[in-house]
Formats: sequence, structure tokens, C-alpha cells
Amino acid sequence: MRPTYETHSHWQNQEAVRRRISEKFGDVDAFMTPKYYPWDYLFFDDRGHAIACGEYKRRHVSYSQLEEWGGFRLSYHKYESGIRFCDHTGLSFWLYIELNSDIEDSTELYRCVFSNRNENVRIGIIGRFDRNDPQDKEPCVIIPMNKFTRIE
Repeated sequence: MRPTYETHSHWQNQEAVRRRISEKFGDVDAFMTPKYYPWDYLFFDDRGHAIACGEYKRRHVSYSQLEEWGGFRLSYHKYESGIRFCDHTGLSFWLYIELNSDIEDSTELYRCVFSNRNENVRIGIIGRFDRNDPQDKEPCVIIPMNKFTRIE
């Protein structure tokens, strides 16, 4: 079985972002999915109707650094799972990324909303090359940073 690198602090970050999203949008509640689910959240409106699935990623780089690198990289598997959700339900896939601030010692939260597979993404490779784990490299989509909106 392949090792997992997700730690308890990853879960704590996901929970903190879940609360921030619910507070920010008020009428949105985020349900955290089980550990091995393809995405992190299922979002509901104030009537209890599902409105989107979602994924959260924390990167210790800034928005401008990701712009320089050509965009944000997300596992193709996660992207495809979210897009399939859109195709089958007519709902959206929300990608949240938390990045270092360019100007202060804090973080900024951004969101990209996908509603179908006709989005402008490129294909590349993502993974860690410092773990000597060949299973920790995989195809990814490269999402242009102008697709993201800062939400706080």
C-alpha cells in the first residue's frame, strides 16, 4: 500500500477553512468528506441543498509566485473527480487555495469555480521529488491564476 503524507495538521487546516467559508458566506455550510474521498468538502445552502463539491490546498508560496510559475497545479485525479461531479449533478466544483501573502506575514484565501470541463487548463506533472517515492508524482492540471478570486 502506498504511504499517505496527510497529517493531523492537514485535517486541522481543512477544518479551519471549512469554518472560514461558512462564516464568510453565511448561508453556506461545508461538510468535510471522509479522508480518502476524492475531494475535501460538500457544500450546502441554507435549505440543506447541495450546491458544490470542493477541494482545499495550502501552499507556502504567494499568488505572485504561482503567477510566475504559470499557475496553480492540482492533481488531475482531483480535478477530474470534481468535473465529473459537475457533469453528473449540474453543480460546481470549488477549489480553495490558501497562499502566503505578498506583503505581510499572513495568508490569503482564494477560490476558483469550475462548472464544466470546458475550462482553460493545461496538463503537467505535480509531486514531490524529495521523498524518493515514484508514486508521489502524477499528472496535474495547471490553472491560470486569473481564474482565482481572493475571498479574504
